Amino acid sequence: MVYQQAVSLFCLRMINKKSMETQNQYPQRDYSEIISLAHQVIDLPVRKAQMLLKNLDLCTITYTWNDVSQITLEVVFKTSTLTCLFNQNDICEAVYLFLTDNKDLMKYIGHCVKTYTYDFLLDGWTTDKCHISICRSENQGCFLLILPLKKIL
Repeated sequence: MVYQQAVSLFCLRMINKKSMETQNQYPQRDYSEIISLAHQVIDLPVRKAQMLLKNLDLCTITYTWNDVSQITLEVVFKTSTLTCLFNQNDICEAVYLFLTDNKDLMKYIGHCVKTYTYDFLLDGWTTDKCHISICRSENQGCFLLILPLKKIL
C-alpha cells in the first residue's frame, strides 16, 4: 500500500512537471543535503520530523482509508520531492526522493557512492540506520527509496 501511494504521488508530480518548472519557486538544495534530510527523518515521530523540516515549505497530508489514517510530509525542491510516510504510530517508515529530472539521478548516485557502503545483497547503500535503493516507477521515472534497516533486515 505504501508503494502504491508513492507511485500515485509520483505520477501526479510527472503530470504537473511543466507547471513546476515554470514556477521556479522551489529552493535549491545540494543532493547530499537532500539525502541527509531523508536519512535524518527515518524513524522520527511526526512532530520531530516537522521540526527538522520547519524552515522548508512543508506540506502535511493525511490519508484515510478503511478508518486508518496515515500522515505524509512533503517538501518540494528544484531537483526532487522529499516524501516522508508515517505508520499508524506516527513514526517515519519510509522516505521517497522523487526526481524532477532523471538526469539528476547520477548526481544522487555519485553522492551515495562517495558517502555510503554499497550492499550487493540488498542492492543499495546502507548507512548506520537506513537503506537507500533506486527504484523505477511504472511510467519510467526513477526515485530513491530510503527505508529503516530494521524494516529491511
